[in-house]
Amino acid sequence: MAFIDKTSEGAIYQPGWFLAHEECTRITKTFHQNGNNGSASDVTVKTAPNGGQYVPMGSVYKENGTAVGIVYEDVDVTVGDMPGSVVTAGTVYGDRLAESASEALGTVTTITIIKKAPTVERPEAFTTGKE
Repeated sequence: MAFIDKTSEGAIYQPGWFLAHEECTRITKTFHQNGNNGSASDVTVKTAPNGGQYVPMGSVYKENGTAVGIVYEDVDVTVGDMPGSVVTAGTVYGDRLAESASEALGTVTTITIIKKAPTVERPEAFTTGKE
């Protein structure tokens, strides 16, 4: 993860949180502050509450307007170009991806999308702190 600043507020997820299992293919790409990765690629750049800019994990990575893969972890592009991983093959949970990512990934045949992640039942003692 490229964030080296103080801890951010809000939910923090492990890189690749959207993966159904760790078996996947990743490639390294360079992400740019304006979201335009050269003339061939583009991603969505968001602004964090602290004013920094980042590419969110689970976003669709495109080249020439066609989806290629999914951004593996948040990439901080506040100060300029940063490297980051893109998942190009594997099985992912659709409900853990960025909005509309499932539709955009329809053309990527190497990524299998499972619509919903399984729910995890927690024992009452774990959720309430009582035995």
